[in-house]
Amino acid sequence: MPSKRQVKERTKALLRRWGPRIIALYWVKWATQTAVAYLDLVPKQLAWVDSFTPIPLWSWWAACAVLLFLGAIVPPCAGPKAQDIARYLRVAGVGLIALALCVWTIVFYAEQPRGWVSGKNYELIFLAAAASAWALGRNQVGGKQVKP
Repeated sequence: MPSKRQVKERTKALLRRWGPRIIALYWVKWATQTAVAYLDLVPKQLAWVDSFTPIPLWSWWAACAVLLFLGAIVPPCAGPKAQDIARYLRVAGVGLIALALCVWTIVFYAEQPRGWVSGKNYELIFLAAAASAWALGRNQVGGKQVKP
């Protein structure tokens, strides 16, 4: 029977290795739900954004989800090349989410008289996406990351 200390160390090691992938899967869930929300309806505030993009708004979020999912499913034991590709996919996915959220924030803040209510929420989510990019760009969280 492992001791409490051994269990704690194993748990920390697992979270260190799988942390970026777990965070990416959360963003996959969020982006997928957002894509579904925009399948049938584009809010009036985002109509001009939708007119500028060559693809529907829902497909932007779906593309983010796909990039993040592909980056999340590569296991920590994969080779260095696969790990690098997975990192780039995770960063690209969350980067596109942050870009879209930045646009959403600006659009909703500009909406009068109460657009700021949604704008502040998108702003906070934007900051969370930008902050999580650091963790997603790593193959493990914490400790020293040694490049081969």
